[in-house]
Amino acid sequence: MKRNSIFVAALAILTAACSQDAEEFTKELNAKQSSVPVSFNASFGNATTRATDTAFETGDMIGVWAVSSSATLKYSENFADNVTYRFTNGSFTPTNSGITLPSDGKGLSYYAVYPYSNEHSNTSNIQFTLKTDQSTHAAYTSSDVCTAKTELTASREVTLPFYHAMSRVMIRLSGSQLANKRVSARLKNVGYSGYINLMTQKITTYSALKEDIKMLETSKNVFVAVVPPQQITIGTPILVVTIDGKDLEPLKLDYDLTLKSGKQATIDVTYTESGGISVGGSIHPWIEEGSVPSNVVPYDLQEKIMQYMPLYTGTTPPNLEITSSNGAILFSPAYTVYCSDYQDGNDGGYEPGYIINPIFYGFYNQSSDTNTLSIQMAEFFVENDKIQVTSYETAETAYICGNGSYFTACYNTEGVTTGMNGNQINYKTATVISGTKTSTGISNMYHAFLMISKTGDTNNDLMNTNEFRVFKDQDGTSEYVEIDLTENSRRMSNTPHSTLNTPWSNSAIANNKR
Repeated sequence: MKRNSIFVAALAILTAACSQDAEEFTKELNAKQSSVPVSFNASFGNATTRATDTAFETGDMIGVWAVSSSATLKYSENFADNVTYRFTNGSFTPTNSGITLPSDGKGLSYYAVYPYSNEHSNTSNIQFTLKTDQSTHAAYTSSDVCTAKTELTASREVTLPFYHAMSRVMIRLSGSQLANKRVSARLKNVGYSGYINLMTQKITTYSALKEDIKMLETSKNVFVAVVPPQQITIGTPILVVTIDGKDLEPLKLDYDLTLKSGKQATIDVTYTESGGISVGGSIHPWIEEGSVPSNVVPYDLQEKIMQYMPLYTGTTPPNLEITSSNGAILFSPAYTVYCSDYQDGNDGGYEPGYIINPIFYGFYNQSSDTNTLSIQMAEFFVENDKIQVTSYETAETAYICGNGSYFTACYNTEGVTTGMNGNQINYKTATVISGTKTSTGISNMYHAFLMISKTGDTNNDLMNTNEFRVFKDQDGTSEYVEIDLTENSRRMSNTPHSTLNTPWSNSAIANNKR
């Protein structure tokens, strides 16, 4: 919004108002302000980025419809129809005159579609055709059709809450025989076109139009593609993997697969020694009740860490509560699975395989009604047969999801610290824990640490926003032990910033910034 131009206009009117009565002045000021076009911010649920790995990028365009306070969305001839807005400098601004508020001051409600098309003339029939070759980032993101709508608002800065109209498929391919091989993947014979009724938000997929869709490789042997909602019946060939230019036998699922809007199907596939592929995983939702809350970990970060650890979903997680106040789970020995901020030892993160300090976890006050619990975490080392705690935190309200013995728990931590040059840094991080409850503790336990946001970090003393680190218990077993976390938390070390679960970058530690 052009705040300065509004101020200048108001000042000019105020000068002239010396000879005008108050009512005339107010009318003229409102008229000047109403000529300023509306601008839009974008969000995805509680996240600020698209689930296709990046935020909206400069040049992305959306079409926006506007409806006045006394009307509902029609096929056409609304207050505004398919007005073009372009993403620039963090918000959507009009490419031409844009949408201005009505003079009655009652505001507008908005509907929007990404990506923009000048062929969107009928709101009941917003047609889309996805790229059949999504192996490039540009083709992949342009296929991520999204819609948004708002309530009535008189604001000139409006947030559009976008939702994914498409479904996403992630293929995670593993196998020791894949080393040094060229690998690609494509979904076989799936629907790629249809239309959206913007009024009802209903999506129809053309079942008669099917093609193979080349997938984007997001990391080594991890492939993704977005497709319209559709049903893949049991026994239908769904995936073709190509290795060194040779297509393998298409993969057939042994279950029905329903691809839904805003949800992700993650299929773990193993390349066998005999040169074939087989299913070795399960389906995980993209966005649904019983998943990691997006206000704790944004969806785009969830999708990134899912490549290195499981995020279990469901509304019936196991009870992790430790009834004894002197009990905890020991996460040790644990090693580094992946650090997005690791750069060949030159700056940030920990190299894969690096053994981290052991951690105690305490789980208390779990509620099956709200699927919440309290978590204590103490990172430590042992010196002269004594435990020295290097980092300690308590989450009074953490969230837990999962089914049966499988669980994922998460929580946010907000903090203020002082940077290298005395600057104040505000930050928000997230901790995510996944594993399988056993009679003696937790098996296959993972721990992820993520930087959600920060301000004031002028020297990059902290991890960058959206960086993350994933660790796993090396022997697969995190056992219950007798330890009083509250008592041991009082024995704090003087060097807490050398620990994994703090936001400081390794470069800051190496350069003695802390």
